[in-house]
Amino acid sequence: MQLIKLLQENITVHQLIEKDELLLLAVSGGADSMALLSALQYLEYNLHVAHVNYHLRGEDSNLDEIVVSDYCKANSIPISIKHAEISSKHGVQQEARKIRYEWFHQLMEEFYVSKVLTAHHQNDQAETVLFNLCRGAGIGGSKGMSMKRDGLIRPFLNIPQSEILSYVKESNVPYRRDASNSSNKYSRNKIRNEVFPLLDELNGAFVKNISEFSSHASQAEMLIIEQANLNWDSKSKRTTTGYVLEVEQMLAWGYRDLMLFYMLAPLEESASVRGEVVKLLDSQTGKRVEGSTYTFWRDRRNLILDKSTIQTEGDFVLKIDSLRKYSLLNKTLLISEEKVTFSKDLGIDFIYLKSTIRLEDLSVRVWKNGDSFQPFGMKGRQKVSDLLIQKKIPVSQKKSTLVLVHKEEVIWVIGLRASEFTSIANKEIKHYKLLITA
Repeated sequence: MQLIKLLQENITVHQLIEKDELLLLAVSGGADSMALLSALQYLEYNLHVAHVNYHLRGEDSNLDEIVVSDYCKANSIPISIKHAEISSKHGVQQEARKIRYEWFHQLMEEFYVSKVLTAHHQNDQAETVLFNLCRGAGIGGSKGMSMKRDGLIRPFLNIPQSEILSYVKESNVPYRRDASNSSNKYSRNKIRNEVFPLLDELNGAFVKNISEFSSHASQAEMLIIEQANLNWDSKSKRTTTGYVLEVEQMLAWGYRDLMLFYMLAPLEESASVRGEVVKLLDSQTGKRVEGSTYTFWRDRRNLILDKSTIQTEGDFVLKIDSLRKYSLLNKTLLISEEKVTFSKDLGIDFIYLKSTIRLEDLSVRVWKNGDSFQPFGMKGRQKVSDLLIQKKIPVSQKKSTLVLVHKEEVIWVIGLRASEFTSIANKEIKHYKLLITA
């Protein structure tokens, strides 16, 4: 059987697993994971199966569980099953993944397992690389998934899905088809169902070619990181508040942007922030970028990384108490009383609030993860984080975005969008006007 041969080669060449160790195998009930279960059983590895039932597809989810549990029972393979519920209406796949892997880590501790195996294959790798590239990922995203990393093993990663499907057919391996895979609701499904067939028309070997490209990208990143560390050691100087990085010579490098991007990686996790810092090489003296730990700014010959200049916007809270002028982080808020007049700046530079509310119930603070509001004129709610993405707010400015809060409810993402709470019915009397000025 060709799949068994390919699997054995991967295990041996890449030194993935040992013959006598206990392996935790994630099995969904689909063809890929059931094939891996069957193949590893055939090779007489010591297995413990983990299956998660998210109850997202009604009875189909229960039937998936039955297929996996019946197979394990018939073959005397120990199995753990988790019943989970997805609470998020957005990012279902992300939350499911988080639940899945947190549970895997619990099982690893409980059963003293050091490795978790999944059935990601070559087609999944190509899909991941294309998805990452579409989202703007660089070399790091181009390398896709790793066959072996931090106890997570993907022994099928360089094996085409066609080999897996041939195996389950020839060996009569039971499995379930997930009907949701045919839906284009998720971006990955759209790549699989619409983009892949088009690429197959251009070149039938595109999956294999993308997989090989991702392998080369992974090795290329290792070389870049090695050189970036050497350049950092030779071109950076420690200061009392951070670092000074000599950039005058770097300006002549044809690969300077890529190199600086990786030189900064140990100090700044956000790729978006590092991308903005790279732009400082061509900016005027004094321009700054706020990072998570350092403020980055350019002087005549150097790039300065300074911890002492990090602003404490996250601690900013302003309590409203009366009709007057208030100083915000970098703007002014003026609260007055007047009749309602509309303009294109309503909800951006100013809003109205009913004069019946208590001003003492209002406060201004920096937005935080989890904040949401009902945008003016809409029925549903929106996360503030999603609005910032929608409005293409730079990472350096997101940290200082302010919200107006009535009691515990966000009613105005200041300078961007007001909530339905600001709707005024009676325009014949005076109401509170909140105006933002520079």
